[in-house]
Amino acid sequence: NHPMFQQLSKSKIFQKRLLGFVIDEVHLCHQWLAILTLNRRTFRADYMGLGLLRIFFTHVPFMGLSATVPLHVRGFIHTVLRFPKGCPLIQRSVNRENVFIMVRPIWGNMGPFGELSFLIPIQGQNMSSSGESIPKTMVFTDGLKEACKITTALAKRLPKKIYEENPEAVLEYTTAITPEKRAYNLERFIEGTTRIMVCTEACGMGLDVPDVQRVIQWRVSHRCNLSSLCQRFGRAARRPDIQALAILFYTPS
Repeated sequence: NHPMFQQLSKSKIFQKRLLGFVIDEVHLCHQWLAILTLNRRTFRADYMGLGLLRIFFTHVPFMGLSATVPLHVRGFIHTVLRFPKGCPLIQRSVNRENVFIMVRPIWGNMGPFGELSFLIPIQGQNMSSSGESIPKTMVFTDGLKEACKITTALAKRLPKKIYEENPEAVLEYTTAITPEKRAYNLERFIEGTTRIMVCTEACGMGLDVPDVQRVIQWRVSHRCNLSSLCQRFGRAARRPDIQALAILFYTPS
């Protein structure tokens, strides 16, 4: 309904130059359905209206891309984006041979987040003062408060020489901080100043940092289904010449 879009859709020059629509992370049409039902006017809710583009642009092809589209989600996508029956479907394996996956319990006998202590090297173990000896790591959790607590706990575990030289070795990326701060933290992570990024879903999609060597999912919640976990573990070893470790930590029932 934006006036600029209405004007653009009527432009013959734009219509002639338009080759098609490619919708990345197309599974989000289904994942963000709950937000639409809550009547929250956000870009997530607007994502559900992408199928309406076919009304304005009937002459161009549409393509949807995702690494996680189970059968029930595929049917939903076809309906929302108005894909015709019999449209081409290309399937590829999402198996990543350079990512080793582990599942570990949280017993709680090592203190708060003690199971994550292995992420920080012990004082003197081939340790550089800048923190480069810490493999680039993403730690996912589904709670804002818990993300803050994990960030604080890991920062406190940094050896003194690393913290003094590089106090940004551990940072967070969540909606609890400003967009400007998120952009700043991500830049530090990409360039390698930050070695451990503690994240929520805000950092789980559309991110291509090629040299992440470890991805951690801390606890399993209702927000983290199998598709979300695959997306998060998919942040690891985007560069095919490196090996990565992905660990799911869970609380035994």
